[in-house]
Amino acid sequence: WRKLHDISAEEGVVAIGYERVHTQWSRLHQYAKLLLYSPSSGLYSCPVAMTDGAAKLIESIDDPALKERAYLRLISRDPEHFWTSGQWMTEMGGGSDVARGTSTTAIHQGEGNMYRLHGYKWFSSATDADMAFTLARIQDNDGMVTEGTQGLSLFYVETKDQYGMLNNILIEKLKNKLGTRQLPTAELLLDGTLAKLIGKEGRGVAGISPMLTITRLHNTTSAVGTMRRMLQLSRDYSTKRKAFGKFLAEHPLHIKTLAGLELETRGCTIFAMELANLLGKEEH
Repeated sequence: WRKLHDISAEEGVVAIGYERVHTQWSRLHQYAKLLLYSPSSGLYSCPVAMTDGAAKLIESIDDPALKERAYLRLISRDPEHFWTSGQWMTEMGGGSDVARGTSTTAIHQGEGNMYRLHGYKWFSSATDADMAFTLARIQDNDGMVTEGTQGLSLFYVETKDQYGMLNNILIEKLKNKLGTRQLPTAELLLDGTLAKLIGKEGRGVAGISPMLTITRLHNTTSAVGTMRRMLQLSRDYSTKRKAFGKFLAEHPLHIKTLAGLELETRGCTIFAMELANLLGKEEH
């Protein structure tokens, strides 16, 4: 897992999209590489996706200090300098229903935009990330919060403090998942976690949207990469496995099935690469 961290940095799986050596085609280059990388990544494609999304989010806001502190690490090719990011949204009250399901609160710490977070993040993948973006509800002077989407604000969290200790974050348990077991996913208790408010109060969902857009595109590309890998294995197996006296590749019905899968895989690949192409055009 740690070696894949280094490989991701050295190969520029995130960096390519921000170095923009190929101008508007840089995203296409990045996601074509991701398509090849993802099936062999041991699901390190998950923290890579959130890291790319975090870099995009920071790039989209006016915060020079955060760009100096985190952005340059997120897009680094140096494994010693490279950071990964988490995306802590899911809570016990609701999965995709973030507006009703988020109960984490944020308490202002005097002046400035620093807060202490208190809450329980129920499904936090890539638990070993260096930082994360998360949503919480800011308490007013009476300890009250605003419900619904308009009450959610966006926060930047570093998982460890300057001494290398967890930032008032308790890893309650690792998820015993049916699949993706090599990817550490945990339930996290935020017990006074120091965090920085990003953007305006109550604009958390809008603020985190750039990150969600990128992670969804990563999910799409990784899915297509896995489709291609599975089809390659299936085609190879068909030349080795015999049934009814012939290799599977010699049975018309089996070839018809593989042909249908090939058509679907090619169509999905074109679709995913066009999305990457459009993202590059938007950024250029």
